[in-house]
Amino acid sequence: AWYAVQALPYLTDYPYACSEQTFNRYYANALASHIANSSPRIHKIFSEWKEKDTAALLSNLEKNQELKSALLQETPWVLEAENETEQKKKIAHLFNMARMSTELGTALTKLEKLQTANGGFAWFKGMRDNRYITQYIVTGIARLQKLGVSDAKNNQRILNILDKAIPYLDARIREDYANIIKNGRMRYNNLGYYEIQYLYMRSFFPEKKMSATTKVAANYFLKKGAKNWATYNKYMQGMLAIIMNRNNEASTAQDIMDALRQNAIHKEEMGMYWKEFNQGSYWWYQAPIEAHSLLIEAFKEMPDNSPIKSLKTNEVDE
Repeated sequence: AWYAVQALPYLTDYPYACSEQTFNRYYANALASHIANSSPRIHKIFSEWKEKDTAALLSNLEKNQELKSALLQETPWVLEAENETEQKKKIAHLFNMARMSTELGTALTKLEKLQTANGGFAWFKGMRDNRYITQYIVTGIARLQKLGVSDAKNNQRILNILDKAIPYLDARIREDYANIIKNGRMRYNNLGYYEIQYLYMRSFFPEKKMSATTKVAANYFLKKGAKNWATYNKYMQGMLAIIMNRNNEASTAQDIMDALRQNAIHKEEMGMYWKEFNQGSYWWYQAPIEAHSLLIEAFKEMPDNSPIKSLKTNEVDE
């Protein structure tokens, strides 16, 4: 959890004004505000970091006298120590309550301007709407809401964004289904990455009713996922497991989770992971950190969430 908190300033320091980075600035500040307000003790620690130049701002490596050797000074660990000190200063700045409130409002205003008239989001202001980034933003808001972040749950401006973006995305899934019918491809597996991303995003909002035509389209893709889940990479399988679990397809969700357990690698020094993501890729659905985070979410959400569940450890050479 602490490593996750340490990553938040990275999101706030993005230099560009695209939708993704604008939303991530909102996300980081909303989450930081939620964390700080959840515990007076946490708030006090961050305030002390900001106001006092004490050993609290020094990295663990810098405070460890045994590591201050001539050999250490010739290694990259020195640079890492210096970066950790700077990182803590940035964290203290991030958790400044007055600054967080201002940043939240600024990021939200910019985000609203990036939402197009039809409810989608453009990558940059003035560009046309983009399906992927719209689903990315709506999913991010949904995750904040699930974490109980007050601004995402109660801010009317955020709710207005959702009220426009979700119908836009429902329209895209209807278009996908209409094109499949038009081209006579109903019997094929037409479930692509955007459709899986949509079903995952939509599973966060059961209270937002679908129109009859949207439900037909969504159910079509849901059935394709239940039948063909084994053909997708582990990231998409994790999404499909969550989707199935949230749509009362518990048996299919359990099958997917069993397969994920069987294909995982367990090592004492590295924990549990899936080797296919080690190299990473250009595509969002192959991003290693995002993929592993999603799989952690899947294991956490399933009723029987033990990641090892009486399976033998898989040990492979790197």
